[in-house]
Amino acid sequence: MDKIKAFKVENILTALLYVALGVVLIMFPESIAKTLIYTIATIVIAVGVIKIISYFLKREQAGYSNAGIVSGLIFIVIGLFILTSTKIIISVIPFVMGVCILISAYSKLQYVLQLSKYTNEKNRGMLLAAIVTFILGIVLIFNPFRAAKWMIRLVGICIAFTGASDLITGIYFYRKMRDYIKDMEALEQDYVEK
Repeated sequence: MDKIKAFKVENILTALLYVALGVVLIMFPESIAKTLIYTIATIVIAVGVIKIISYFLKREQAGYSNAGIVSGLIFIVIGLFILTSTKIIISVIPFVMGVCILISAYSKLQYVLQLSKYTNEKNRGMLLAAIVTFILGIVLIFNPFRAAKWMIRLVGICIAFTGASDLITGIYFYRKMRDYIKDMEALEQDYVEK
């Protein structure tokens, strides 16, 4: 039961973060995307600079290779590419989020299958949420929208929906599993007493 509670807390927090991220992306699509890209680029460049500095500080140690300077330069080039290619990077975001949303749809489908196995209920609402989440993930992957602003808003809508449906289906799933475990414990107790 403790494992279920810990898993429940983790899923609820993840779902709430999805909702919050989705709302922020809906409200501030352009500035969020650019800020995120610039932050990532800065971090990648900083890692490259640190690797190069480490190389020069440690190069005289026995067995130290040139890998530090090479990987540092690669990180810097990648960071500069990210900085100069914001439109390309922004266009990849929906694909990545689409894959994440498809994974969420798969999880919802697993909930439906588990509940069907342990209860006699049809769980149509959870199945519908899994199907809608799957469709949203596919829409993001094959993104029909060209404007980055609307694309990011679409990502935000999909993420917010995914978070909300994860929250609802997760709570429903955990309640049903809790009831099932209580029923099994009661049956076991009755069996032990007899």
